[in-house]
Amino acid sequence: MLKNIESEMLKNIESTIFANTSNTPAEPNPPLTMDMLRETMQKVAALPVVPPIPQLMQMPWPKRQARTHRKQRVNKKWAKKYGNIIDTSVDTGECYMFREFLYDKPVIAAYPWSFEKLRHALSILEKGGGD
Repeated sequence: MLKNIESEMLKNIESTIFANTSNTPAEPNPPLTMDMLRETMQKVAALPVVPPIPQLMQMPWPKRQARTHRKQRVNKKWAKKYGNIIDTSVDTGECYMFREFLYDKPVIAAYPWSFEKLRHALSILEKGGGD
């Protein structure tokens, strides 16, 4: 769907920028002037820009050691004995937005409880019930 929108936008851009408005036949290579550049920039600036749809990502719960000891020698034994627990205190209802490095796409990340709330809210908006 986005590819179709992008291809239609490119066709519209090409037709608006390169449209021959005069009735005279176009020169094979018309000289480029500053007025032509300004007009082209104004036409491009007037076109609507569709922002990319952000990707939703669920972050895993962080793990921490169940019991800690101030001495490292004992703490290693306690880590083996008592193990790790899931730290749910980090989920404060915040969502983190950043850009993917390779594809430069926006990403929204959240911990599981916040992620479920966000996904539910977005599904309501998609259905049109969020007015």
